[in-house]
Amino acid sequence: MDYRLNNICRTLDVIKNSISTLSIAMSVQIWIDQWFNREFNHAKQHFSTAPINLKFNKLGLHSQKFKLEEIARAVDDPQFTRELEECMKVFEQEYYYPAAAGLGGVMESLLYKALENYKRTSNKVLGSDPTLLDYLGALKRFNLIDRRQSNRIRSAFTIRNSISHYNPGFTEVSDIEAMLHGVENIYTTLYLPSLRWKESHPNQQLPEPSRQN
Repeated sequence: MDYRLNNICRTLDVIKNSISTLSIAMSVQIWIDQWFNREFNHAKQHFSTAPINLKFNKLGLHSQKFKLEEIARAVDDPQFTRELEECMKVFEQEYYYPAAAGLGGVMESLLYKALENYKRTSNKVLGSDPTLLDYLGALKRFNLIDRRQSNRIRSAFTIRNSISHYNPGFTEVSDIEAMLHGVENIYTTLYLPSLRWKESHPNQQLPEPSRQN
């Protein structure tokens, strides 16, 4: 569906840029030259941004600012990398609604992978179809998150939910930036510590915390 929408939008761009008035005094050749120059300049401007490589470009909005390449390398999962690439691809093309929807899945994947490093992703811990509340509950259960971190993650998901469920699809760059900060926050505060724990505790499961005061 996103592919078809992308093609439709590109077709509309071509049609819009092809509309021009041919006056009586204007020769066909002049009209053709003007149309060609307008199309050439439009294409040059539209494609002046380098394509995503890794598939992240060098804009400050993206890889350098949000550590996306570092995150992809650390997680080292082709499916996760592909999900992140697709989100950034539609973001590059200014399709913010699908970018926001996709980044919600990226954040959930990071939460799952953090718990997976602790070997705490069983149905008993997360249930069969976990939601954000299930992830936060599991992280709190094992003392892996405090209230401040929980609120920070909730805020990023609130933006995703407001875009996906409570409006007709209007969103802005700032919304996607806030969600990318959410991805970076989960990676820094939850995923990296879980990765370090996994490396220092090979084939072990994070134990249940003591409930004694």
